[in-house]
Amino acid sequence: MKKFIGIDLGGTNVRTAMIDEEGKVLDVNKSASNPELGPEHVVDTIAALVKQLDHYEEAVSAGIAVPGLIDPEAGTITAANNLALLVDYPLTASLSQQLHGIPVYLANDGKAAAVGEALAGAGKGKSVVYYITVSTGIGGAAVIDGQVLMGRHGFAGEVGNMIVNQRDDKAGIMNKGAVETSASGTALTRKGQKRIDPSIQHAGQVFDLARQKNEQAMQIVDEMTEDLSTLLSSVALVMDPDVIVLGGGVMKGKDVFFSDLKNKWQDKIFDAMKDTQLVEAGLDEPGIIGAAMYAMTCNMD
Repeated sequence: MKKFIGIDLGGTNVRTAMIDEEGKVLDVNKSASNPELGPEHVVDTIAALVKQLDHYEEAVSAGIAVPGLIDPEAGTITAANNLALLVDYPLTASLSQQLHGIPVYLANDGKAAAVGEALAGAGKGKSVVYYITVSTGIGGAAVIDGQVLMGRHGFAGEVGNMIVNQRDDKAGIMNKGAVETSASGTALTRKGQKRIDPSIQHAGQVFDLARQKNEQAMQIVDEMTEDLSTLLSSVALVMDPDVIVLGGGVMKGKDVFFSDLKNKWQDKIFDAMKDTQLVEAGLDEPGIIGAAMYAMTCNMD
């Protein structure tokens, strides 16, 4: 069975793993990434971790998932708040050289997770898989017959800036009423601080209050499900997927909102589409598995 290397690179840690073509993690290593020490240090760290993996030289290729914007053809990061010193650095070429020619491919972490879910997670066996992550922000990606849809600028599927209401104010670079300003973990926290208690630290506290039948918290969650269901209906109508997979940290509160979200979403799509599945993400390690699965798709003949 073929093997691939998955690399999950963040601003704090970097993890590397040997993954088989079924998505099984065979071996894994972790270290501090220390990007403030420069790109050469980061590449040296990654290469050392990879070389500690059992039989790393047997890998067909390697994939790197990063939280930022990328140029997949050049193998460079074009923008990343936590990896600023790596911007425009020839990341894949430098790492491939250190790994004695093993091909290395770069992906945005959201798109890598989408490929992982499509090939080895909740979307396995399906032709058209749409992955949405609801966390600090909201992102997404479409995977069609095992290949992630990139688009001209690499933004295909990035749904966070889609307008879903006229209620919420503009936040940062996002549109007024964008789903990320309404339904992300950051949005839930901000609304909780404004409407309930300024000391609220994270979305989980809003969910806890909703479980306790706090009216303001329940209203915030209701707005979230209304706007997410609008987003999901748009995705369904544009892509007509076999399955929509929801991942991200906000899913820790699924007992509070997931059933209501499904019902609202079903009310907004055609009856003929109601056999489309809406499911929770299945991978415990979406970063490294997704990176490896992305590398595998890049090597397909």
